[in-house]
Amino acid sequence: MIAMPKQLSPEARMTGILQEQYALVQELKTATPARRLQIQAEIVALSEEQSNLLQEAGGVNCFIFTNSSTRGTGWIEEERNYDGSVKQYRYGYYGNGKSNRRYLSKFLVADVQKMIAAGARPAEIVEFLDLSKANKTKTLTASSQ
Repeated sequence: MIAMPKQLSPEARMTGILQEQYALVQELKTATPARRLQIQAEIVALSEEQSNLLQEAGGVNCFIFTNSSTRGTGWIEEERNYDGSVKQYRYGYYGNGKSNRRYLSKFLVADVQKMIAAGARPAEIVEFLDLSKANKTKTLTASSQ
């Protein structure tokens, strides 16, 4: 009989998180509206745990903002270089039973964070990002003037 270690390796924990996320995404497809919100919050928590594991293992991604509401779950993550400097930002959201990510200009991070906190739908945020890219708009306030 092989003795099991008291703590799982980071790789085993990551595999467990991925399996749990997959199961939650499958459940999300047939869940009631109230349960959907709960599942989205669980998925965000697992994603944060996944991010912490990556950081412990020397990974370079971390969440800087997450939120879950009745309109959807969204987050902003930053990818860092090995020297600690910020390489890029991404906006992430759940839609159609899967995780989606879009690159995000550092000038738009605060605006997208406000939109997520205000409960904007992921489609609205993606539209804002597309318009910002097309118009070279730097901020939400500049685009509303």
